Amino acid sequence: MTRQIPYILRRDRWAAARNHDDGAPALAQIAPLDLKQAPSLPRPLVIKGLAIKGTTDLADNRADSAMIRGGSARLGPLWLIIASLIIAIGLGYWVASTAPDFNNLALGEDTRSIYGRYDGDKIFCGSIAEAPECLGPAHRRNLPVQVLWIGNSQLHAINQPKPADVTAPVLLARQLRPKGIEVQAMSWPNGSLQEFYLTWLFHKADRHIDVLVVPLFLDDTREGEIRDVLQPLTEDKTIRVALRKTDIGRKIIAEVPAKADDAATTTGHAKSLQARSEAAITAWLEACCGFQTMRENARGQLEIQLFLLRNTLFNVTAQSVRPIIPDTYANNLAAFDAMLADAEASGTRVIAYIPPLRQDVAVPYRPEDMARFKADVAAIAARHNAVLANIEALVPGPLWGSKASTTIGGAPELDFMHFQEPGHVAVEAAIEPLVIKALPPAGMADKRGKAQAMVTPK
Repeated sequence: MTRQIPYILRRDRWAAARNHDDGAPALAQIAPLDLKQAPSLPRPLVIKGLAIKGTTDLADNRADSAMIRGGSARLGPLWLIIASLIIAIGLGYWVASTAPDFNNLALGEDTRSIYGRYDGDKIFCGSIAEAPECLGPAHRRNLPVQVLWIGNSQLHAINQPKPADVTAPVLLARQLRPKGIEVQAMSWPNGSLQEFYLTWLFHKADRHIDVLVVPLFLDDTREGEIRDVLQPLTEDKTIRVALRKTDIGRKIIAEVPAKADDAATTTGHAKSLQARSEAAITAWLEACCGFQTMRENARGQLEIQLFLLRNTLFNVTAQSVRPIIPDTYANNLAAFDAMLADAEASGTRVIAYIPPLRQDVAVPYRPEDMARFKADVAAIAARHNAVLANIEALVPGPLWGSKASTTIGGAPELDFMHFQEPGHVAVEAAIEPLVIKALPPAGMADKRGKAQAMVTPK
């Protein structure tokens, strides 16, 4: 059988091709080359990089090529894999080393997270992992009345802080603990009402809460996902039972990825040699090189850069108007409703409030969206006998700061969320009398009556 190699022009036809009417070789004049005639042909012209040297025997060429390909097949992939691993690990470490503090990403250079302590003990925690540092001392104190204040970064961040500055929950603890009232706080950057719901259930499972204080941010109704550090709460037996009683709770359970170990156990894969080997290698890489941490930081850095790129392309800034996202808005308000219903059933008084929002510039919300939000949360609060306060105009313009740019290489932008310490003083002064008024009635329990008797409402 005769094999043919296309794309080789015989020299005896090249001149005719060059003299074609349109000045370019015609396809009809491209002649296939019969390999049997190759040794006797003059040096061919080569098209598209196909090289045949003069009259060299093509059979020898094929044999040499086969040997080269065989060696490459053995060595090529090995070197390629090694080189790729070195490059990938080096790139990963470089990306991870440049990763910012994700919790403080949106705060800007002048705003800092200050969770705070009172009388030597931590009373304000920013994660479930560190919660025992707050709750352990509280359990030992065993004060008669328990107050929980949850929120987003407005609760734990201070703009242009001085060394002695503290946040509103710590200021509240200073006022109430001497009167037998425990104040604990927990907050999340960009925390949604769905995450507030989980946070409430976590603390409720730990102890009875007499008063719950919760801010209501329209901006955070745009947040739809449960952050990784809160997802394990859906696996807690007590919390899971509570979640299953509500539609939004069941939705949260369904949308949070199942634990890998559970899925693996179901399929029997966890017992396989491959699974155990992968787990051991991953653990070893983390122990020696911080591989898992590096991977998470690199992934976070990539997500941040994509976020900044999107904002740059579409000219999105802190002052860009942010419309309501219907699905996430509905889910967050459903979570607020479920939290208040559960608190009411547990005998917990709820103080909800529309938080401070800077008033010296145009806010990044449509007026009709803000009006709708206020009406919706007011209806939910009324349905569950909760207090709803509006302190959005409480903090004056000069106390607000700036934040990091939401675009690549952009200048600092106006901050609509964080303010200086005098703003925290004002917030505490507004919330404290509401908490005192919501305290359990004297006589409900002896120890709570003692705490109530020590408090003089303002």
